[in-house]
Amino acid sequence: DIATSLENLVEAQQTGLRDTVVWRLGDAKAILEEYRRDEFLSSKSFSLRGVAGFHLAYYPLGDKRSPQGKASLWIKGPIDIGWKIALSVNDSMQQFSSEDN
Repeated sequence: DIATSLENLVEAQQTGLRDTVVWRLGDAKAILEEYRRDEFLSSKSFSLRGVAGFHLAYYPLGDKRSPQGKASLWIKGPIDIGWKIALSVNDSMQQFSSEDN
């Protein structure tokens, strides 16, 4: 019916225009046991402010550039437009842009 279709359209538009994404990983101990250094978990693809093609990459034991014992979290986004975001984990915040890739 038209009302349901309209509700779905509004929900899709609101989801696509979001400013914030929360990614909950679950059992940290199990993740640390399963992954080695330079191995990562990848989030599902998501949109920010109507721009599709973003995803997060979490390296529980760090990537090759991170200090020993430190995890890494990266964001990847579309390469055909410029973008700039702030990524925060607990009390730590870092700014990233398409120029960082």
